[in-house]
Amino acid sequence: MTIRLSIDWTRCEARGLCLELLPEVLTADDWDYPMASSEPPLEVPAAVREHAEAAVRECPRLALRLVTDRTAIQ
Repeated sequence: MTIRLSIDWTRCEARGLCLELLPEVLTADDWDYPMASSEPPLEVPAAVREHAEAAVRECPRLALRLVTDRTAIQ
């Protein structure tokens, strides 16, 4: 099962906490908003799933969630 990180851009305020918690998946753009650091975009490797879950939990604007190809995980 492929797990991806979904970002709600209408909520994100580029505070950077997710970038600190999940550097394996995210990098900052020119305005410090998170963007995919690799291909395929925002795919979460099994080895960093716990970090992704922490980023989702800790996002102060609730802009992150983990999804599969069909449903939301969180």
